[in-house]
Amino acid sequence: MTYKLFYYDIPFKHQVKMKNLSLNSRKGLLINKDDTWGEIAPLPNFSTEDFTSAFEEAKLLVTALNNNIEYKPTLPSVAFAKLMLEYPMTNYEDKATPYNFVLGNPTEVYLEIEKKIKEQNNQNSPITFKIKFGQYNQNDELYLIKRISLLNNIQIIVDANLQITPQIANNISQLLGKKLLYIEDPCNSLETSFNCNCNLGLDELAREQNVFNKFINNKEKTLKIKNIFNTKTKLKSLFIKQYIT
Repeated sequence: MTYKLFYYDIPFKHQVKMKNLSLNSRKGLLINKDDTWGEIAPLPNFSTEDFTSAFEEAKLLVTALNNNIEYKPTLPSVAFAKLMLEYPMTNYEDKATPYNFVLGNPTEVYLEIEKKIKEQNNQNSPITFKIKFGQYNQNDELYLIKRISLLNNIQIIVDANLQITPQIANNISQLLGKKLLYIEDPCNSLETSFNCNCNLGLDELAREQNVFNKFINNKEKTLKIKNIFNTKTKLKSLFIKQYIT
C-alpha cells in the first residue's frame, strides 16, 4: 500500500478566539499508510509556516516515501509528520483525555471555566480544561491559576508554548496540585523542562533532535514524567493529538 495525502478543514461549533487570531475552522493534512498517520497542521499566527508551503512540501515527502527516497523536510510541521510516521504508536491502549480548550485573557478564561462547570454540575467525573499560559501578564496568569485551583471537580492541562521557567512551572504545579494533569511545552528545551517537578506534555519540544533518546537514556529524569511517558512505546503517544470537546 502506498502513502496517501489527505486534506481536512473541520469547522468549529463556536469561533475560537486567541490573542491575535480568530478561527472558525481547523485545517491540516494527514499522511497515511495502513494504520500509520502523520499530521501537518501549522497554526496561523503561531507558526512561521504558511499552509500552502506546508502542502507543497507534504506532497514532496509523500512522493519520496512512495519511491523509497530519503527526504529531509525543511518545514517543522512536515518534519513532525515524518517523525510520526517513523515512530508509529503501537501496543498502546490508553485513550487520550477529552478536554475543553479555553482561550482568552485570564478573566475570560476563568468565566468560561466557571460557566462550563455550572453547565455540567451533575457530572461525576472531573471536567478537563486546557488553558494557555505565557500570552498575558504573568502575575495575572498566576492569579488565574490560583483562582482555578479553588474550583472543584476539574483537571487542568497548561500549555506554556515554551514560554516559562522551571520555577514558574513548579509554582503552577504547587498551586494546582493534583488538579494539574501536565504542563505542555513548559520551557524552551527538553533539558530545561526536565527540571520541572510535574508531568510533562510535548508538542513543539518533540521536534528536538534525538527526542526519544533524551528520554530513554535519562531514566532518572523520565521517572518524573512516568505517568505520561514511561517507556519508549508510551512515549510515542505524544504524537497523537488529543480530542477536543
